[in-house]
Amino acid sequence: MSFDALKVKNGCVQWIRDFFEENGKGCNAVVGISGGKDSSIVAALCVEALGRDRVIGVLMPNGYQHDIDMAYLLVRHLGIKHYVVNIKEAVDAVKANIPFELSSQSAQNLPPRIRMAALYAVSQSHNGRVANTCNLSEDWVGYSTRYGDSVGDVFAQDYPAVELVAVNDGSGDASLEVLSELCAQAPSNVTMKVIDKANGGICSARNAGLRQAKGEYVFFLDGDDILEDDARYLFEDMKNPGKGKEARQALDQAQILACERKFTLNLFRVRREDGTYR
Repeated sequence: MSFDALKVKNGCVQWIRDFFEENGKGCNAVVGISGGKDSSIVAALCVEALGRDRVIGVLMPNGYQHDIDMAYLLVRHLGIKHYVVNIKEAVDAVKANIPFELSSQSAQNLPPRIRMAALYAVSQSHNGRVANTCNLSEDWVGYSTRYGDSVGDVFAQDYPAVELVAVNDGSGDASLEVLSELCAQAPSNVTMKVIDKANGGICSARNAGLRQAKGEYVFFLDGDDILEDDARYLFEDMKNPGKGKEARQALDQAQILACERKFTLNLFRVRREDGTYR
C-alpha cells in the first residue's frame, strides 16, 4: 500500500483548523518544543494550519540541555513567538520537599509533569490550547507519562466536545460570579453555558438546563457530586453494548430520572413525550 505523505499532511492541517474553529476559535496553539521530531512536526503543522502568529513555542530545559540549539533553530525557522522556562528549580524543589526518596520511575516522570504544568500556565495566560506532541505509537505501547507528555487539548477523541450547563437558581451569594468566571476559563473541549433564574426548586432548575442542553446524553450533577474520570465509558458502552463489563454493569444500574412532566431522562438520554430522542 502506497503512503501519500502530502495527502496525510494536508489532512492533518485541515483537521487542526477544524478543531480550533470548533473548540477554540481565535485562540493560540501552545507547543512544548524539545527540538525532537514529534514537537517539531506538531509545531510546523500548527503554523501551516493557523499561521505563525497563533503558535507559541515553549522551551523547557531541565538545567542544561545539550541539544537545545535544535529547539532554538526550530522556533527561528518557523518564526514563532517562544518562551524559555527552565524547570530545574521546580523539579529540585519538589524532590527536596517530599519526605522520602522518590522511586526511579517517579523521579523520571516528575520533569514531564512539571513541564506540562508550565505549558498550561503559558496557555491559560495567552488564550491558548496545548497541542499534544505524544505520537500514536507511544500511546499504543504506553510509552508516555500520565499527566505529562500524554496530556494536551488538541487530540482526536470520540466525544469532541462536552457541554456544561450551570443553573444559578436564585442564589443570593456569589454563585453567579463564580460560574461566570469558570465559564471564561473553560477548557477547549468544554462548552459552558450559565443560566441565571429565579428560585424555583430542583426540578425547575434541571428543566431550565435541559431546555438549553444540545447533547444526546445528560448527567445531572449537584454541587456535592463528582463525575469520575472513567464516566465516559458509560457513553462508549451505550454506543457499543458489551464493550466493557464494568461499564455494562454501571449502565444496567443507572436510574431513570424524571423531571416534572415535560421530560424524562432515560439512561442519561433525553426522551421527549412523543417518544423521540434529543
